[in-house]
Amino acid sequence: MWRGSRSSDGVECRFGGAHAVTTARLRVASARWSDGDRSGYLNRDQESQHWLGWSPQTTMPRRRPRLDPLLPTTGFLGFVGVHGETGRLLAWIEMRRRSGGAYEVGGMVDPEFRGQGYGREALVAVCQLAHHHFGVARLIAGCESTNMASQKWLIGSGFSRTDGPPTYTLPNGRVAESLWWQRMDPSATRRCRRLSAR
Repeated sequence: MWRGSRSSDGVECRFGGAHAVTTARLRVASARWSDGDRSGYLNRDQESQHWLGWSPQTTMPRRRPRLDPLLPTTGFLGFVGVHGETGRLLAWIEMRRRSGGAYEVGGMVDPEFRGQGYGREALVAVCQLAHHHFGVARLIAGCESTNMASQKWLIGSGFSRTDGPPTYTLPNGRVAESLWWQRMDPSATRRCRRLSAR
């Protein structure tokens, strides 16, 4: 179904807003409703729950349409990183529109596969989609000031420090000191005719 829809920038792009990029080890593709459910497995460990401010009882919504459509794309784009050889979902990356035209990105990686570059591989692929397919010039990301793994992930994916709110409140009510990052590409160009990220 994807065949014949590859654009000149190497992105598989089809009607309805589905996109995919193949990296060395992953297929990074637009998330569907079932992927939203499956991604909850990526934060099953205590470390993820601490940084995200979730509890073990926190689950993804289970209400799902009869078919398996893409997740809604109004101000939000979700992507999954699926291992090319095994088909296992290893990473979740999302972009949410913020004021001023920037998109905030964040993500999770399966705890069994952290520290192996999968998160960076998935995030870089999504950033390339954002800059050179959707035409988003500025991506921002926030992380807790003591979360060294997230900081390394962002630096390794081409982000640099920027200004932002000094704290943020997590879903469980914990107030965290934050660091903010940005990834800029002044040459960002919209090539997608099917979906506007603006």
